[in-house]
Amino acid sequence: MRILLAGAGGIVGSGLLGHLLREGADVIALCRRREPRLPEPAEGAGRCVLVRGDLTEGLDLDARADIIVHAAALLRPGDLPVADYVQANLRMTRHILDYASRTGGGPIVFLSSLCVYGEIRSPVVDEDTGRVNPTPYGISKILSERMLQEAAGRVASLSLRLPGVLAQGAREIWLAKVREKARAGETIEIYNPESPFNNAVHVRDLARFIVALGERGLEGAGAVTLGCAEAMPVGEVVRTVIEACRSSSSIVVRPAEVPSFTISNERAIARYGYRPSPLRTILREFLEEAEGGDPIACGACSGGTTQR
Repeated sequence: MRILLAGAGGIVGSGLLGHLLREGADVIALCRRREPRLPEPAEGAGRCVLVRGDLTEGLDLDARADIIVHAAALLRPGDLPVADYVQANLRMTRHILDYASRTGGGPIVFLSSLCVYGEIRSPVVDEDTGRVNPTPYGISKILSERMLQEAAGRVASLSLRLPGVLAQGAREIWLAKVREKARAGETIEIYNPESPFNNAVHVRDLARFIVALGERGLEGAGAVTLGCAEAMPVGEVVRTVIEACRSSSSIVVRPAEVPSFTISNERAIARYGYRPSPLRTILREFLEEAEGGDPIACGACSGGTTQR
């Protein structure tokens, strides 16, 4: 199986790349500036070809891929006006679609986000949850999903609406921030301590799901919400982190600012064979992983192809 992975230099993309190679897939890894972090070459692992380029400018690549994983995005507007920021992310999706149509590759697996829902007010989030005030990032994901839906007649796709992804080097997600506070011995404020929490996906489970989708095949354009299995109470999650870090951090419970929610995996499991790991398992693995530093090159990657 050959997979094109766009956004391979990001935290999630780099983590995906390593696990896809371990699953035996050959990967064309597209990155702009940062090189992806890779595992040591191992028997049975797939091969990787690194391709450098800016996806906002185009994807001048002729090699066909059995699966196209679109994990590329600008996460924040920075100095860009919001409209230009959204358009930049949409150009990436358009160029992925153009590549798929030109080469006859696909399907496309698009890494979308729970940010498409904006302010979540439902106790359970699923594919039909309403949208309230999405951020510019969320809007770019909504419009990208719509673009994929409009192209369903020529390229099949599945949009994965993801929560925080547990990957080496992750720092921006809630669990990573709790871990850092615990390591520093700082007080950790929480809300809704008894509410169930499954708002996480391990990058390994995500990679296995992508490979399974390639083996299963896709038709049309769909979207699913993904979380982990066997939710834990918020308070227990934080206590687990504190204990694992051997921390002196204390927990302070604040009045809830927003309602809590869990993520439904029902459609992903029933229609697409998603197999999420229990939260307790992936939390333990995340806490045991070494802190990620600067991405490094690895002998598993060959080439040095540059595309515009």
